[in-house]
Amino acid sequence: MRRYRGLQLGLSLSLALYFVAGMGMKYVVGRSEVYPVFSWALFGKVPNEQTQFALRILAYDGSPLDDGLLFEQAEGIVAEPHSIAAQHAIRRLGTAATRGTKEEEAEARHLLEQIYLKPGLRYEIVRVRYEPLSRWRTGEREIEPIRSYSTADEDQ
Repeated sequence: MRRYRGLQLGLSLSLALYFVAGMGMKYVVGRSEVYPVFSWALFGKVPNEQTQFALRILAYDGSPLDDGLLFEQAEGIVAEPHSIAAQHAIRRLGTAATRGTKEEEAEARHLLEQIYLKPGLRYEIVRVRYEPLSRWRTGEREIEPIRSYSTADEDQ
């Protein structure tokens, strides 16, 4: 029993020392990792920024919408606002608009407008950048317009 207690104490002290050495390595040596002691601070250094294309509706039936309305929030204005296929079509249009390939852009736009968008819409493809936790907590995101369109007439 005495040997078991000594083993328990030795392992506990070793783990505690390893933890303290790993956390203090940055202050003692100036680096956060020196083999075989690591601080395990990997996830604090990994960027978590997400970027995706989105469709923002600017006007519906001739009346402008304040700050625009993203496709997934446009219940009643667009068909199937939560459709994965619609998100793929939006991504395809955003990619084509960014690359500047007119034929691919026209094809993706035609598909999107025929299936998901109603006539009389003015909309734009935007690039949305956000940190998932910040967006979930505060709704904070950065929106960068790429190109504007209208379901009634040609590109603007």
